[in-house]
Amino acid sequence: MGAFFNFFVATFAAIGSFLFGYDSGIIGSVISPNFKKFHEFFNNPSDNILGAVVSTFAGGCFFGAMAAGWLADRIGRKRTIQAGSLIAVLGCSLQTGAQNINFLLVGRVIAGLAIGCLSMIVPLYQSEISPPEMRGFLTGMTQFMIGMGFLVANWVGYGCQYLDNNAQWRVPLAIQVAPAVLLLLGMFFLPFSPRWLVEKGRNEEALKVIQLLHGNEQNAEFIKLEFAEMVEQIKYEKANMSSKLSDLWATKPMLKRTLTGMAVQICCQFTGINVSAYFQPTLYQALGYSGNTILLITGINNLLGQVVTFVFIYFILDRVGRRLPLIIGAFGMAGCLAIEACPLFPTCPDSPRLTHWIQQAAINAKFPGETSDNKVAQQAGVAFIILFGSLFFSTSFGPVSWVYQSEIFPMRVRAMGAAVATMSNWAINVRDQDQRECHMLIVILDPSKLCLAYHTIFSIGYSIEINLTQVMISQVSPIGLHRLGWKFYLVFICTNIANGLIVIFFFPETKGKTLEEMDAVFGDQVIEHALQTGHTHNIPGLDDKDRSLEKIEKA
Repeated sequence: MGAFFNFFVATFAAIGSFLFGYDSGIIGSVISPNFKKFHEFFNNPSDNILGAVVSTFAGGCFFGAMAAGWLADRIGRKRTIQAGSLIAVLGCSLQTGAQNINFLLVGRVIAGLAIGCLSMIVPLYQSEISPPEMRGFLTGMTQFMIGMGFLVANWVGYGCQYLDNNAQWRVPLAIQVAPAVLLLLGMFFLPFSPRWLVEKGRNEEALKVIQLLHGNEQNAEFIKLEFAEMVEQIKYEKANMSSKLSDLWATKPMLKRTLTGMAVQICCQFTGINVSAYFQPTLYQALGYSGNTILLITGINNLLGQVVTFVFIYFILDRVGRRLPLIIGAFGMAGCLAIEACPLFPTCPDSPRLTHWIQQAAINAKFPGETSDNKVAQQAGVAFIILFGSLFFSTSFGPVSWVYQSEIFPMRVRAMGAAVATMSNWAINVRDQDQRECHMLIVILDPSKLCLAYHTIFSIGYSIEINLTQVMISQVSPIGLHRLGWKFYLVFICTNIANGLIVIFFFPETKGKTLEEMDAVFGDQVIEHALQTGHTHNIPGLDDKDRSLEKIEKA
């Protein structure tokens, strides 16, 4: 079946990423003032309770990603996706049928565990089933489907707000059960990761999966060498190396892999994309827009971002590599924010058209939108917000962060490494998650042992988060946007410049390498690989499979 089937499998698995985007996006609509039936049903919950509805989900995601690292090595990548889907069905069902705030919060916690699990395991599975020349595209489908989830959630929320009964909020929450069930059942018909099969000694199954995913009439020799390389590397790791969590920092090359995987996710959060995404209406309002115009601009921006993401991962990512898009994206986002913020550009009607347009964008800093009728400045301001997210982020940290974290670790600790990187994402991305809300959770729920245990674990998780960044992004952002306006952009101008420099000096290129060849990229290669040597005779026991390989060559 080859490349098309490989694409189908990777895209189907990315339904888990769609759930990530949808669940993250729909809750903002459901708890908004427009959903009056939600607020009436739950007796007009306070801002603290609404904050808990969001933060308990994020806390669950953190620990869901942690658990997925352990599950993936024991029951496999495929079964872990199914486990995440099953948990998602339970969590979403509890939210949909919630009769009080306790039910809703428990549902949010369980859904968070599911989404955390899926956000870690889906790109890992995609990476392990992909040939090196398509890995960027297939793993990049994670970001594309996250965006699709957000996009669908926005329009579902918009449509359901006009319902005049409890279906107004139950229907948006119920919709996510359907893709979760589809993913749970559909994965029964899709293959296991061939690398996980080799690790478990199921080599014949692994060979069949590789042929199914990567085989065509011209690449029988590549299939033979790719399979040999997997067997060679995994056999050596099992015989000579351990698979402990501490191995992630036991040697300098492994520490570099771990820090790089965490850094790509942390840098992704420091682009300011979440501030842009969560507070798009506020940003557009500051530019002088209101009402349905804001909704229209937001919808266009989100749709354009999806188109750009797909074009980038399909045509560009596997051709130019990972480093260059990250560098261009970081400095491009810094430039967009600088133009949005800069109050110093002189305006001159006689300037060339493009220069004059850029100069007019800076008027946003001098003349706030609500007091300005300068349409050129407003349009330019919107354009640079769209360029920030839909162009530069969608062609850099958006898709590349998931690709990079899933391809840099060796098989023996790949799941644990990807879990740590994903946990870094959730730790930085936690919103409104402070100790006050942790204690408030105990007040809202019955003081049972289960609730106390969750509170204890949640507090421990909080203690290991990066508090400064969490506070800056979640607590300071809305205040900063309100009080500082354009000056708040300066924070993310600096962080994006720092992101670009970090990539330049510390991120190695991984384009075109098999997962087994990453040890050479990070400086800890200890054996030659079949795709490097062009032969397989140095692999003990592999000759016993020559008959199977010959059948592939004749196919």
